Amino acid sequence: AVVSTQSTGILSLSLGSAVVMEFRHPVSGTVVPVHLPARSLTVMSGESRYLWQHGITPRKQDVSEERDVTSRGVRVSLTLRQCTTEPCSCDYPSQCDSQNYGKPRFS
Repeated sequence: AVVSTQSTGILSLSLGSAVVMEFRHPVSGTVVPVHLPARSLTVMSGESRYLWQHGITPRKQDVSEERDVTSRGVRVSLTLRQCTTEPCSCDYPSQCDSQNYGKPRFS
């Protein structure tokens, strides 16, 4: 059985160092950097939850839009999501892991 991670959102609590998370649109390739301060809570829902790819590029420093350079330190992230064994009915079927189990996600 495929476990669907459908829910209204994902909560990610960042502890320790601040960091930049990048969101990438799978069709346009647009990249949006988002600064996550130390001790911050990020909530992803809707398009940011289901459509946009997100991740943190491994590097020693981040550069802000104002060209400020910040060194990274130790960071711990706690991610919370609700899982269910019910069929997913999200609004993003082409990007949904449970509706496309075994198929490549992006071409």
